[in-house]
Amino acid sequence: MAEIRAEVPLHFGTVIAGPFGAVGDKRPDVIGKAVNVAAMLDATGVTLSVEAFRKLGPDVRARFKKHTPPITYIRLQDPRRSRSATHA
Repeated sequence: MAEIRAEVPLHFGTVIAGPFGAVGDKRPDVIGKAVNVAAMLDATGVTLSVEAFRKLGPDVRARFKKHTPPITYIRLQDPRRSRSATHA
């Protein structure tokens, strides 16, 4: 059976959620700078921005390692790959 892997970029910030679109064709969406920051994180497995990492308690923080630049935190067991290498 093939291994299933997921990329989970996490950021903490303010967003706007609601129905967006043309009259009669509104769809639920989430918008804002925080959404863009999360979408741009170079994720392999679970990746936290600095803002998301700071929301964690010390016991959970111990499960992540720091990567720079830019600073992100990934689970100890997740490999670090370059977004440009995986999306080329």
